[in-house]
Amino acid sequence: MAFHVELLTLAALSLASGSGCDARGAHATPRASGAASSPAAEAARTSVPVAPAETCASACTSIERCGAGHCVPACPGGEVYVAPTPPEGFSMGAGLQTQGYMKGMKLRPGVKAFDTPHQVVLTRGFCLDALEVTAADYEKCQRDGVCTETAIARWSTLHRWPDQPINDVSWKQARAFCRHVGKDLPTEAQWEWAAKGSDGRQWPWGNERPTCARADFTPSDLPTPSANAGCNGGNASAVGSHPEGARHLPTGDLQDLAGNVWEWTIDNAEPYATEAPQIDPVVVTNEDHTHIIRGGGWNRSEVALRTTYRGSAVVGYQRPALGFRCARNP
Repeated sequence: MAFHVELLTLAALSLASGSGCDARGAHATPRASGAASSPAAEAARTSVPVAPAETCASACTSIERCGAGHCVPACPGGEVYVAPTPPEGFSMGAGLQTQGYMKGMKLRPGVKAFDTPHQVVLTRGFCLDALEVTAADYEKCQRDGVCTETAIARWSTLHRWPDQPINDVSWKQARAFCRHVGKDLPTEAQWEWAAKGSDGRQWPWGNERPTCARADFTPSDLPTPSANAGCNGGNASAVGSHPEGARHLPTGDLQDLAGNVWEWTIDNAEPYATEAPQIDPVVVTNEDHTHIIRGGGWNRSEVALRTTYRGSAVVGYQRPALGFRCARNP
């Protein structure tokens, strides 16, 4: 009898040790030796906590990112963020050009100047190339099968001077390049706002007159000033060669806005609209007509380098002192 009780006791202990209960009667989870846990359970056991993504009170644009709860500029490398104007805008134009883009052109009735001062509001920031587009940049676009050959002349930079601004390029060629890299030509208002800002400066660096340290242009005191003279002895300088003439912004420096080469804008050459304020103006009534060019070139005097000066060129114009830079819009 005692032997039978002992067998029952051993059997009970054996069952208990193989059951889901421990010595204290609590249920334990059976796990076969070498069995893998579920992927979800394993991830929960081994994952490192991830901080929640930063959020901003308002949606950021494609050229901004969220930082410390606010949208901050995030232009790609080689580009400078230009902030929107204040709500009241800025004064565009100087009222100094009393004839139109062609000699003898009659202005509209009531329009006293081709650059009549007027108020402009830009509601969105944008990114602007820090440098003019170079011959090397343009040649890469050609290899991509997008950009076409420029006019080849004495001062042409393509295939010859890779670090100089591309020149002898038409408006349509310039725009094709900008679109290929996800950008566009700047509007005339964007260009002037970037160069002048709210303080009405005469040149991108301020109100001191141009020198060859600030820009490549044709000074009046050259021994033999001519249309083919300049600080570089003829033709443009390598981009970024005149840091003293840069336009300094909190987000970076814009080089060569004055001199070196004229720069195409997207707008047609027309007298400014007199109604104010103009909100984000873009004046493209006919792509095949004359367009505004800005900034002056190596073969022009300091007058053309002013932040308000409006030059113009027919759409297919290709000249040694004419190039461009691109703008990225949100």
